[in-house]
Amino acid sequence: MKLIYSIWSLLLILARVESYKILVWPAEWSHWINMKIIIEELHRRNHEIHVMQSSAYTDFLKDDFDKVTFIPFTVNFKSGFHLESHDRVIQKTKLGAASEMTFLSKTFAMVKFWLEQLDMRNQQCETLMANNEILTKLNHSDYDLVLADPSVPCGELLAAKLKKPFVYSVRTLPAEMHFVMAQTPVPVSYVPMINTAYSDKMNLFQRTWNMLNYIVQYVSVSLIMSYQMDPIVHKYVDPAKGYLDLVSESSMWLIRTDFSFEYPRPMMPNMEFIGGFHCKEAQPIKNELVQQWVDDSKDGLIIFSMGSMVSEMSEEKANLIAETFASLAPLRFLWRYQEKKRPSKLGDNTLIQDWIPQNDVIGHNHTKLFITHGGTNGLYEAIFHAVPMLGLPLLVDQYDNMLRITDRGAGKTLDITKLEHNIFKDSINEIISNRSYKDAVANMSRLHRLKQNHPLDVAIYNIEYVIETDGAHNLRAQSHNLAWYQYFLLDSLLLISSTIAGAYLLQRFVCQYTTQKIKKT
Repeated sequence: MKLIYSIWSLLLILARVESYKILVWPAEWSHWINMKIIIEELHRRNHEIHVMQSSAYTDFLKDDFDKVTFIPFTVNFKSGFHLESHDRVIQKTKLGAASEMTFLSKTFAMVKFWLEQLDMRNQQCETLMANNEILTKLNHSDYDLVLADPSVPCGELLAAKLKKPFVYSVRTLPAEMHFVMAQTPVPVSYVPMINTAYSDKMNLFQRTWNMLNYIVQYVSVSLIMSYQMDPIVHKYVDPAKGYLDLVSESSMWLIRTDFSFEYPRPMMPNMEFIGGFHCKEAQPIKNELVQQWVDDSKDGLIIFSMGSMVSEMSEEKANLIAETFASLAPLRFLWRYQEKKRPSKLGDNTLIQDWIPQNDVIGHNHTKLFITHGGTNGLYEAIFHAVPMLGLPLLVDQYDNMLRITDRGAGKTLDITKLEHNIFKDSINEIISNRSYKDAVANMSRLHRLKQNHPLDVAIYNIEYVIETDGAHNLRAQSHNLAWYQYFLLDSLLLISSTIAGAYLLQRFVCQYTTQKIKKT
C-alpha cells in the first residue's frame, strides 16, 4: 500500500512539473562538457532543449547526445578550426620544444591566436544573425529562455532578437566582466584580476598592479568587444544599443566556482555560484583495462591529464614526463594522452589512454595525486574527492585557479616551459609524502560538500526561476538604470558643493549688504 501511495505521489508531482522550451548557445570542449551536464538535468526534468550547432565545432559533430534537438548552421571556418587554433598556440608557447619557444615567437603566437579566436567568434555570430531562415524558425519556436556561454558572443543577441530572457553559464571573464556587467562592486584592493596570479592578500605594489590590470583589461575588453560586436548588434538587433548593453541584460549568472575555492567577494542577487555541479561519487570504471590498472595500483596511483583540448606535446617534453614517471615506480600513473603518440621512454608503471573517466579514477581510493593543467572541471573533481594537485597551467584562468589551490596548501604549481626531471620528481614525492597537502584539500572538500543544496539543483532552480518570473527583474539592481555620474554620486556631490557655495555667497552678500546699510545710517 505504501509503495502504491509513493508511486501515486510521484506521479502527481511529475504532473505538476511544467515543461519549458530552452534554446542553448554553447561553447566548445570543456565548456560544452559543463553545459551538457546542465542540459541533461534539464532534460531529466522534462524540459525541451534545442542547441545551436556551429559547423566549426568538432565535438558536437562526434556527439551522439540524443537528449536535445541540434539546430545546425554553417560558418566559413572549417570543422575543428577552434581546436587547431588552440593546439597551435599551446605548442608554440607551452608544449613545444624549448629551443623553438623564443619570447618573440611566443608573443606572435599568442597575438595570432586571439585574433583568430575573435575573428571566428565575430564571423560565426554575423553568419547566424544574417540567416533569416533559421531566425524565422527560432522565432516561431516560442522559446521560454536562452541559456548561453558568454565566452562565445551571440547568445545574448539571439535572446534580444527573440525577446526572451537569458541566463549565462560562466567560469570567468577578463576584467571580471561577469561581475561588472551584473553591476557588482569589484574592490580591486582584495579582488585579484585574472592573469595576475595574485591572492586576495596583496601588498601595496600588488594592489597597485592589480588596479592597473583592471583598468587595462576593462578598457581593452570594452573597446575590442564594442569594435567587434557593436556593428552586428546595430545591424540585426537594436541600433540604439551596444554589445555590452545586451550582456548587462542577463537575468542570471551561473558561475562555475564557489567559496570553498574562490576568495570571498561581493555578489548580486542574480548571481549564483555553482562550482562542482558536475561532481559526483566515483562509479565503477566501465573500461576493464583501466579498472584493472587502477585496482592493482596498491602502492598508489597518480592521474595526469592536461584537459580535453590538449591533444599532443613535443617529443622532448613527453619523454621528460614519461621518464620522470618511470623513475617513480612502484607508483603507478594513468596518463590521458594519445595512445598513438606513446613516448619512447614510457615506463611499465604508466598506462596511456586517449580518454579516461576522470571523476571515477580521481575518486578511487588508490589515487594519491592529480597532475593537471588547472582547468576548473578537474580541480573541482579533485577537491570533491580530496586529492592533492600538482599544476602545470597553460592559458587563461589556469594560473589563477592553481594559485587558489597552492594558496590553501592543497598543491603546488610548476612552469611547464621550464620543467626539469628532478624538480618534477621531487614535487610529486613531496605532495604525496607530506600529509599537509592531503589535510588542506580535505578541508576544501569538507567546505565544498557542506552545502544546503547540490550546485546542480541550484543551477536548475535558477534557470526555472528566471522563466517562471519572466526574467527575474526583481533581482536586477537599479544601478543598471543609472548613468555613471549618478552611480558614483557625482551629481549629488555637485549638488552639495553647489548648495554650500551658494549658501556661502549668499552669506557674504547679506553681510556686505548689512555692513553697507549700517555705514549709511
